[in-house]
Amino acid sequence: MRTLLVGTTALAAGLLMAGWAEAQTAGPKAPFTAILDGEANANFGFQSSTQNTAHAREFGMQEDVWMRFFFEARADNGLTYGWLVRIDGASSSITANGFSNDREAIYFRHPAWGTTEIGNTTTSGKNGFPYVTADWGPPTSSQRYLGPDGTLERAFVTDTRAATMLSLFDKVGPDNAFPPGRALHLWYGTPEYAGFSGNVEFTPDGTNRNEEQFVTSTQAGAPSTTQSLGGANFQNIIGLGLNWHGQLGPVAIATGVQGAHAQSKNNFGLAGGSEFSNQAFKDGNSLHTGVKLNYAGLQWAVDYSWYNHSGLPAALAPGSAPVSTWGWDTGLEYFFGPWTVGGYYQYSRAPGIVFPAGTTAVSFGGVPQSINGVWEANQYGVGVGYTVAPGMRLYGEAFYYDLYNTHVTPAVNAANSGNARNPHGQIYLIGTSIAW
Repeated sequence: MRTLLVGTTALAAGLLMAGWAEAQTAGPKAPFTAILDGEANANFGFQSSTQNTAHAREFGMQEDVWMRFFFEARADNGLTYGWLVRIDGASSSITANGFSNDREAIYFRHPAWGTTEIGNTTTSGKNGFPYVTADWGPPTSSQRYLGPDGTLERAFVTDTRAATMLSLFDKVGPDNAFPPGRALHLWYGTPEYAGFSGNVEFTPDGTNRNEEQFVTSTQAGAPSTTQSLGGANFQNIIGLGLNWHGQLGPVAIATGVQGAHAQSKNNFGLAGGSEFSNQAFKDGNSLHTGVKLNYAGLQWAVDYSWYNHSGLPAALAPGSAPVSTWGWDTGLEYFFGPWTVGGYYQYSRAPGIVFPAGTTAVSFGGVPQSINGVWEANQYGVGVGYTVAPGMRLYGEAFYYDLYNTHVTPAVNAANSGNARNPHGQIYLIGTSIAW
């Protein structure tokens, strides 16, 4: 019933706004407007003091590009309706070469009644949430950008264990875990009232990239040693968010909180000639909150993320204590003229998912699992950016990561030249971005 109410309420909001447009022209098509924006950035990275398990390269390059197309029209009563798509230029994405479809949605927007989207673009974590950013790098609307929510730094980490763990800690932030991300979902955002705005979203199936299919499966993947932070093994995901921004004297304030609940899918099979069904994982919950302050060119922000039951699948560890992933980060920036300087710090804690050589699996209920204790991560970054011309920026960043595995014994650590317990290193980045 809860699922039905959430889904039908959001859908009704979209249909109601569409109905207000009424029949306004005799022709089959409205006078649509096409809008294009996007960004390209090129980056150079230098490594120092990293434990390179694959090769010894210390210098590399990386490039990102994306474009968004909006096709929209406006009815006489103020309703804006249209479709948007984001094209990602990563050659390793969905297509073998060239561009690929990364995000898309149909949207209905009215100043008095809010916005409804059907697709995989806006989520609670992306709708103006005041999280920590690194504004000296590429624009924060990019798919990837410098800072604790981005993935640019770990693109230059050649230590495979460190890169794997950093990819996990990238998810400690907005629009990750159980907010639906790239799964097809229904999203509604209210207009702003006295600085307050809210949103709600519903995702029938957390499987990503299924716009062209009627996804109905409640079958989870085979139980694995760790529960994914993604939504592929979950269904009926419900997210709620509340944001506020205002002014307190000379200080501009933005704050928000979002939460989500995800129902685990099931595993099916035969036992003793009878069918059985049980949850593959525990139901998931997530919480994210943050605040951002601006005063006299200074910007300070802090946010906190928490995901429960992120490490122990219910089917593999009955009765075991839950293991949660959580983290917080903070950043301070100063803007003056074309310059931006700043720094950030992030601490994260998550179940270990990487087997350093020579370690032994932990056993829960007699089933071996590669949950090697708990990984803790400390990440630091300082950077500077300079706007050369409108839409063009040069930037640089020094990034340090320090990972620690609480399970690896001193003997195993020594057998791996001291690198099994504590992968760490520095990355120095310089780059340029062009945005339009």
